[in-house]
Amino acid sequence: MRLLPAILLLTLAGGCASTSAQTEQESVAVPPAQQEAEQTKPAAPTGKTKEQAVKTPRGAKTEAVIRAELETTGRKLAAQAARTLRPSKAEKEVKKEGNEFVATYLEIDAATLSTEMRPGSSAGHYVGFVRYQERIFECRGASRQAALSAPCRNLQNRRINELIRYDGKAWQM
Repeated sequence: MRLLPAILLLTLAGGCASTSAQTEQESVAVPPAQQEAEQTKPAAPTGKTKEQAVKTPRGAKTEAVIRAELETTGRKLAAQAARTLRPSKAEKEVKKEGNEFVATYLEIDAATLSTEMRPGSSAGHYVGFVRYQERIFECRGASRQAALSAPCRNLQNRRINELIRYDGKAWQM
């Protein structure tokens, strides 16, 4: 109980000190030439990053920041798909068709990556669409080794559309 009055006293004393300091600063006159020089100076950087500057006052992310995060997440998702895709260029699948051997593999075309964002079922939630193309290649040869080392041609492209959701904090894959 003795602690409460001491805290109140310190709080009130601190409030009075800051008020008197403000009045002292306001009462100091600044010459007009110095005022003009201060107005023409470029603004000093605040040290905030781009994302921090775009956030709303309550700390919630703006739609532009969420859209940028979707682009980053989409690129990570496509890169992960490219790493785990089988058969890959390094591990081609070889089959015999008639008298020929055919080696096939899949590849993600990163140039075709696009993202789209739509509002979700509740406020602050979004649905993200990550679209890219999966390219199918085949290489033909008279033997297994010839097919593996033969030049390959793009046989077909498949459009892939992956849906991810934003839960108000981060994109969930």
